[in-house]
Amino acid sequence: MAEAFQGAIAERLRPFAGSLPSGGTVVVLGCGRGALLVDLAARSAVRGVEASAALVAECRTRGLNVEQASLSSYLESQAEGSIDAVVITRLGDRYLLAAWPRLLAGAWRALRPGGVVLCEGIPNGAASARLRWLVARQRFAIVQAAEVRGADDGTTEHVVVARKGQNGIVE
Repeated sequence: MAEAFQGAIAERLRPFAGSLPSGGTVVVLGCGRGALLVDLAARSAVRGVEASAALVAECRTRGLNVEQASLSSYLESQAEGSIDAVVITRLGDRYLLAAWPRLLAGAWRALRPGGVVLCEGIPNGAASARLRWLVARQRFAIVQAAEVRGADDGTTEHVVVARKGQNGIVE
């Protein structure tokens, strides 16, 4: 079931891969078994971050670059402006709504100017509206947003892709 779940995330995000920079460093928070890492590796240097030691070990046996770390604090540990794109999987499932501002602030800080954050697994309703508000408040510009079919139960979820301005402001 978990492999199908991870494969479904990779499949749902494939249409948004073109929004991610080519040739840069892409970090996938919550990479699971690495299906999305494999998809993105053809375009960029990809690094996965996963909290589960077992999933990290599984990814590493497949030759994937994965680090075990707390997903909530990983971005804060990265050098400022050191990442070209951040993909946050299963946002609604893995992070409490109260943690979203810190997560987006960490992404803003870690991203280079022009960097992209892609958030997946955003529930419908108030959570989706809250994420859009937080993205704007953090000075990201939404470049792509869509409803997608949920990975686990077929419900509708949202994907949001936002870009950090070249000069640190929304362009």
